Amino acid sequence: MVYAYTRVSSVGQNLDRQVVELNKHYKIDKMFQEKKSGKNMLRPELQTMLSLLVENDTVVILELSRLARSLQDLLQLVKIFQEKKIIFIVHKENFDITTPMGKMFLTIISSYNEFQRETILERQAQGIAIAKRNGVYKKSNKPKYIDENALRDYVPLIEKKEITKKEVALRLGISTVTLWKRLNQLEEAKLKI
Repeated sequence: MVYAYTRVSSVGQNLDRQVVELNKHYKIDKMFQEKKSGKNMLRPELQTMLSLLVENDTVVILELSRLARSLQDLLQLVKIFQEKKIIFIVHKENFDITTPMGKMFLTIISSYNEFQRETILERQAQGIAIAKRNGVYKKSNKPKYIDENALRDYVPLIEKKEITKKEVALRLGISTVTLWKRLNQLEEAKLKI
């Protein structure tokens, strides 16, 4: 099977460019489309695709940043592909991860993508600091989005001490304080039943 994975960071963005380009160059059996940040791997379409992969399947993406935005996540995904003996094609960067040159190139590109994301976050923090200093910054009171299904999947692992709360918070892209609050709410709800 040939699987394609396409992603944009928000609902307002469009996947058409990636879909058209990949369909032009590959005979795709199933395409996974996601409108979600790439800051962690807890994306429903990505997780579904990973669960379906079997030996000799192919995963095609248009560019590396569509799959992962951090070097750690990318290397973890590549490790999964290697363990399952998956053919992994990055169309735009045009390389094969099974060769030494491909592995080196993957590391360089991944590091650049991570650097780019950190630079954006740094600029955002600087902008917020200036706005606060000028008295125009208003923090949103909107509650932080938490992928509830993913959180519920992690609860038994936390209870069995197979994963730390800090690691779960990192994977969900939330603070440990937010995680603690939500776990306490879930516990209270369970006690009321």
